[in-house]
This record gives sequence, structure tokens and C-alpha cells, in this order.
Amino acid sequence: MAVLNRVSEVFKESSTNTIIETSHSEDAWKNNLKVKDVISYEYAFDLTQI
Repeated sequence: MAVLNRVSEVFKESSTNTIIETSHSEDAWKNNLKVKDVISYEYAFDLTQI
């Protein structure tokens, strides 16, 4: 629950486009863009924006 609260707090004033841009700056997105694969939850440990 703490993670959800943190995400909510960080993005509460953010627009949809800001959230998209933020998520696309993460390795989880960058490393899966070309292969269009499911993004592993393991990337959660490496998030830099929250």
C-alpha cells in the first residue's frame, strides 16, 4: 500500500502527458519498446522517477 500512496502523491498534480513522458523515461519502457514485450515487475526496483 505504501507504493500506491507514493505513486499517488508524486503524480497527483500531473497531467496524463506528464505521466506518459515520465514512464517512457524509465528503463522498463526503453528496454521493451522494440520487442513490445510484457514489462516485468522486476523493473519496479529500478524506477528512478518515484
